[in-house]
Amino acid sequence: MAKTAKSRKNLGPVEEKLRVERENLLRQMAELEARQSGDVPSEGYDDEGEPETATYERERDLSLLDNVRDLLDRVDRALAKITDGTYGVCESCGKSIEAARLKALPHATLCISCKREEERR
Repeated sequence: MAKTAKSRKNLGPVEEKLRVERENLLRQMAELEARQSGDVPSEGYDDEGEPETATYERERDLSLLDNVRDLLDRVDRALAKITDGTYGVCESCGKSIEAARLKALPHATLCISCKREEERR
């Protein structure tokens, strides 16, 4: 894979932002897992209420947990790319990912063109 034109030194703020996001995701994951295990009750309902509400809350928490895990994986991949010098390179076409896209979504793996193409499929 192509190396990024950005120096590791210039990526310091991006790396810090990704590390903060990673810590927040780990905290969210721990909270969701604790609710799933029953150690901490879910907000907004009690266990003795309607069973449909409890089921809905558990399903919602599982969905949120899946999303957090996916995002954590993307953040970890972005941090690894910073380390190996491939951060900011589109995984599909090999071109640079636009700076505005990386600023908005620092864990992006595709340039805007490739992402649009992926979404059309």
